[in-house]
Amino acid sequence: MPIADFYTDFARANFGESVAVEAGAIMAGVDGVKMPKVTDWKGGPGTIVANAAPWQKVKEQFAFVESFAKLRAQIRGAGNHARFDYWLNTYRAAEAVGQIGCLRGELDRAVGAMKGKKPTGTSAKEAAEALAVRVKLAQVWGQLLSYQTAATDTPGEMGTIANLEMLSRRTNHLFEAHDKEISEALGAPLPAEATPSTHFDGAARIIVPTVRTQIDAGESLKLKVIVLDNQDAKTATLFWRELGHGGFQKVDLTHVARSVYSVSLPAAGHDCEYYISAKTAAGENLVWPPTAPAQNQTVVISEARANP
Repeated sequence: MPIADFYTDFARANFGESVAVEAGAIMAGVDGVKMPKVTDWKGGPGTIVANAAPWQKVKEQFAFVESFAKLRAQIRGAGNHARFDYWLNTYRAAEAVGQIGCLRGELDRAVGAMKGKKPTGTSAKEAAEALAVRVKLAQVWGQLLSYQTAATDTPGEMGTIANLEMLSRRTNHLFEAHDKEISEALGAPLPAEATPSTHFDGAARIIVPTVRTQIDAGESLKLKVIVLDNQDAKTATLFWRELGHGGFQKVDLTHVARSVYSVSLPAAGHDCEYYISAKTAAGENLVWPPTAPAQNQTVVISEARANP
């Protein structure tokens, strides 16, 4: 059945009236089976597999990503921007996965051409061409993780990153399947740039992986908070108050490890609202949710239900 109306309404609610029709049309156009297939089941779900097609040809299937990105300039409001960026980064991550599959296919061909010279020997040109593809593969992998991290807010989305690392990279050897042959042909180990960077290149942000909207009376709301950046935050604080009333009280977050923090609110006696603020090592001020402190995360006390 037609779905354009649904996605127009979805875009209006999430991104605002200014892009509702255009964004809705793009999202409807890639709904379901219309989305380019860039992974397959190979020892598990969502495995990146080699694609023999050239990337320039496959890239045409992702033209919608740039069309979607061009709408961003028309969006107003922090909440609309944050929700739009989630989808834009999701689409860009899918495009990066598609490019990685094509690069692996290109690498297979380059190594095949290199090996085809035996027993006469591999030329320096062919070895260098294979290495160039291998390095590009590592670079695009870094881009993929930047996009995917920017579109990660939940434990399930963190699982997507874990799946990429454990299944595609470690189990199915997406990168290093040909490393020994390339190294032997070069007569030297692969250079450092053939290894994906461990440096986080994305924008600093606050993530609350599990967002609860209700708690029991007397329950203390416990939160895990991630202040995603390359260095520990200078400050990380939760501000809370009774829903719609009074001034905000503050509770400092406790640093657990790396970018992870924890915090607990006092036992609930009434509905409340809260937001989280952090200052990065570079001096950038972050807030969660993005609309804070004008619009904060609300938590209501659930009503007790009588036993049937």
